[in-house]
Amino acid sequence: MDAIEILVVDDERFSLHVLEHMLSGEDGLRVVAVGDADEALRHLAQSPSGRVGCLITDLVMPGLSGIDLLYRIRVGMAAVDRDLPVLMMTGRGDAQSMALALMLDCSGVLIKPATREKCLQSVRRVLAEPRAVRPAADYEALRQGGLAPSGERRHMPVAAHSLPLDSLHDGMILAADLSTSDGTVLMAQGMTLTGKTIAALRELAVQVDGLAQAWVVDERSPLAMPA
Repeated sequence: MDAIEILVVDDERFSLHVLEHMLSGEDGLRVVAVGDADEALRHLAQSPSGRVGCLITDLVMPGLSGIDLLYRIRVGMAAVDRDLPVLMMTGRGDAQSMALALMLDCSGVLIKPATREKCLQSVRRVLAEPRAVRPAADYEALRQGGLAPSGERRHMPVAAHSLPLDSLHDGMILAADLSTSDGTVLMAQGMTLTGKTIAALRELAVQVDGLAQAWVVDERSPLAMPA
């Protein structure tokens, strides 16, 4: 059986080398390391369909960022399946960027410096889980409307309840902004949770402070309390 290719993207040579070294030698995986998003897009275009099983990209890079790369994949602008698993690598100070990645259905977020065990665990998870993404138009609408949450505060719906992240399921609606302990909004009130997003949130929760529960409603309902 052919090895599954893991495409790693980072403009910092040392970080790229470390990540490549951590993943290399693992049974069933083949690592390809590139230095920027443009090179990653070229590699995807030249690779046979299905060869690349997962992409790991740094979030902040000169030129096209990790967010730009993820967006191009999700809307079908890259020569690869739109549901390609994408893991984001970022620093602890990039919570706002994490929010953008979650809105674009990244498969997970790895906080630097990530351990070999954590990287392999994330890669194995995304390779095993079902692939599912929303229609391309949904991601295009996010881009056109501004990816960052608006910050508009609304009343909590009557039917809302607080659940641990392990109890969330696909289709739930956020009844309040989902934030880190420093108040940075990761997902805005009113967003629908997907299985991919929930998995990414659970993974992120063990790496950042204050992310343990979410206020949700089970079905789409008005997010403002009656006057």
